[in-house]
Amino acid sequence: MGNVSQTGNNRRVSGLLNPSRSRRSWVEFLIEKALLAAGLFAVIFVVLIFAYIIYEAVPFFLQVNPLEFFLNIVWRPDSPTNPQYGLLPSLWGSFFITVMALAIAVPVGVVTAMYISQVARKLERSILKPLIEILAGIPSVVYGFFALVVLASVLSTLFGEAVVTRLNALNGAIILAVMALPTIISISEDSLTAVPKEYKEAALALGSSEWETLRNITLPAAKPGVLTAILLGFGRAIGETMAVLMATGNSPLLAFNPLQSILAMTALIARDFGEVAIGSTWYHSIFAVALVLLIITLLVNWVATSVVSKKIGWRIRR
Repeated sequence: MGNVSQTGNNRRVSGLLNPSRSRRSWVEFLIEKALLAAGLFAVIFVVLIFAYIIYEAVPFFLQVNPLEFFLNIVWRPDSPTNPQYGLLPSLWGSFFITVMALAIAVPVGVVTAMYISQVARKLERSILKPLIEILAGIPSVVYGFFALVVLASVLSTLFGEAVVTRLNALNGAIILAVMALPTIISISEDSLTAVPKEYKEAALALGSSEWETLRNITLPAAKPGVLTAILLGFGRAIGETMAVLMATGNSPLLAFNPLQSILAMTALIARDFGEVAIGSTWYHSIFAVALVLLIITLLVNWVATSVVSKKIGWRIRR
């Protein structure tokens, strides 16, 4: 006990003799608490958003059978005699255009990341990386306007009579692919760059070519990070609103033809919310759609986080 008391007295004396050190410790304490408050605020904000959406969606599920909501193929909430709330066409539409977008974005994005991280010279890298970051900073409404005016006309010219509607799923998928590219390229490039140089040097020393080393050593070692990039690109694409609203035609049809108009969940929310009466079943149905979309997005982010955690754990065990 005497030693503990003596230590406390020494600290107080040190603080009195060195006031600048005492002020610095107070500043560090305040900064630490401010960062803690900022982190807690972000978590609380997300929880409040989730709670509010659930609160507004529950009345809908008390009036409409959830099975009917998820399996019905007709979305006609404005019908005065027989309103129908079928989510299936818009749920399918979101996944349809997102999968098509990833089919375009993933090969292009991963190959671009491989080139930037392993092949490109310093000058090329200094040009390509800022250009990719610029793509990420362009507002989604600009992408949507480009798809509405330019891309739709190009697709109509290319496919001619095969185009069912000028604004269609393929139009939306292409513009979503462009919007997802910065996420996929940046994270994949970081993962490829983080692979230890010893792997590459050992493969080259054993007689492998540059391409064989990249394909068989570097890319497999960076696979968890590349998979995370793809999952985050999926979340970016499925949650996009304005570009999808402007590019896909917004017809609530269970369509399998990429050249036909389609309706995504995000576009449904943006299209219908301005027309509903607050407190109506239609109003609560939009929150039900938002809840489904939020759950899908959270699941994708959770899977991406799990992949990263396993990657880190694997490296620690190694």
